[in-house]
Amino acid sequence: MTIGRIIFRSKPARSHPYLMEWETADIVVFAMAETRVDAVSKAKDKLRREHWEPIEMQLCDRLVDELVRSEGGEFLSLYEEAIRSGAAIKIFPRQWPRNGRDYLPILPIQISEAFIDRVVSRAGGVRLTEDGIRRMADYRIGNWIFELKELKDEGLFHESRQQKIRDLVETSLDDHNVLKLDPKKLDAGSQQTLRDIMGTPIQKQVKSASKQIRSTINFLGEDDLRGGLIYINTGYSSIEMDAFGPMVERYVRKDTSQIEALFCVSIVMATNGFDTQVMYNVHPTPGDNVVIESLRTAFEIEFEDMISSALRGESPPNAENCQKPLAPISFASQDNMIAWDPGEVKASWRD
Repeated sequence: MTIGRIIFRSKPARSHPYLMEWETADIVVFAMAETRVDAVSKAKDKLRREHWEPIEMQLCDRLVDELVRSEGGEFLSLYEEAIRSGAAIKIFPRQWPRNGRDYLPILPIQISEAFIDRVVSRAGGVRLTEDGIRRMADYRIGNWIFELKELKDEGLFHESRQQKIRDLVETSLDDHNVLKLDPKKLDAGSQQTLRDIMGTPIQKQVKSASKQIRSTINFLGEDDLRGGLIYINTGYSSIEMDAFGPMVERYVRKDTSQIEALFCVSIVMATNGFDTQVMYNVHPTPGDNVVIESLRTAFEIEFEDMISSALRGESPPNAENCQKPLAPISFASQDNMIAWDPGEVKASWRD
């Protein structure tokens, strides 16, 4: 038996007792095993027991007893612990350290339906009221009827979607390392298959919006009414910001005839616990549709006001209504791991 040293960049599991999933760390595991494969397997098992999940493996080597003992110190202590118990672990946080949940970075309030109400009002529109019998679309701006749809949940947490992704990338799985889920590394056909897998909830909501708009226009009975979709993504972060709008537009063109205009916004927030970045992408790009341009202008004004308010501490978010920070996602494929990694905010304290 020898001791293998395996270093993973890792994320806290959702079951971690106090760390949040964006609080990544470099984790060194010393594992007693006969082979490299066994050492990696034991290291992953140790991570699971400590409520961590690997994002990528940075190093895997075999330690030489006499060299470790000459090194001494904590290195030797971990080595001897691995000899006694089979595995030892050392965690090196990559993010700004916190004490439990006592300290949180500045987080913006998550975009809500009430926020879009203000955007539409600023753009000259009104919320449509229901009569208690039928459900109306959400807004009217001039002769446009708009339905609002939101994506609040991360789609990669769905087990059925994970299984479809496993099937797609099965031939690329590695017994040792974690497979990074990166559409750019797939061929064109597989890229589209991945978009179709991840876009299932978008397609369903687009079809639902089309039906709602048609029903409302028929009920109002005005000949010049046209249909539009407002679609906000605040939670499905594994869909890149600039990819969300085109995905929605593809389903609109492919699956509906009722939606003639769309206004899509994808919002993400990233933090390292000290530095925070808030970013959004609007689709489509500026054009000649007056009502969409009015929504774009109104959104930019309301968004800036919201961020300024959060920075002044006037409307501090809580765990329920804040925009969730970007965090890696890792899921198992039998003995292998697949991870989506959004990257990290550069640490200004290390400059």
